[in-house]
Amino acid sequence: MIKDYDIEKFENFNNSEHKENIEDFHKNRIAFIIWKKQVLFLKNSALSHSQWAQSLGIDIKEFNCLTRGYVLNNNIVFYKGNFDFDEQVIEDAKYYSDTIKTECSLNFAKVYAGVIVGEVGTIYPPNKYLFDL
Repeated sequence: MIKDYDIEKFENFNNSEHKENIEDFHKNRIAFIIWKKQVLFLKNSALSHSQWAQSLGIDIKEFNCLTRGYVLNNNIVFYKGNFDFDEQVIEDAKYYSDTIKTECSLNFAKVYAGVIVGEVGTIYPPNKYLFDL
């Protein structure tokens, strides 16, 4: 079951170091959202996916149902909700990975579903390896 994204936990930081670490991660990754059967990209931005989605007019209910993810270090990571994955996320990974690889100018990529949520302010490792491109 996909849990809803926890805005309180992941966006309201009491610790400035955590906030800085997350913003650095966001600036270094290429974020994507699959919305209306298109892959939208966000590069060089400290915005979280939920902040970006809100700027696009996507409400939190719809956001929790959208497959999203990021590209970093030749890894493409797909998830939705609270960094979870289901069969739809895996199907989206199979369908959209080639497009993402091309748009991000990757020579090769490892594709994953979900992340293992750890301590706030750290980078979460991918959960399930799916395939190489």
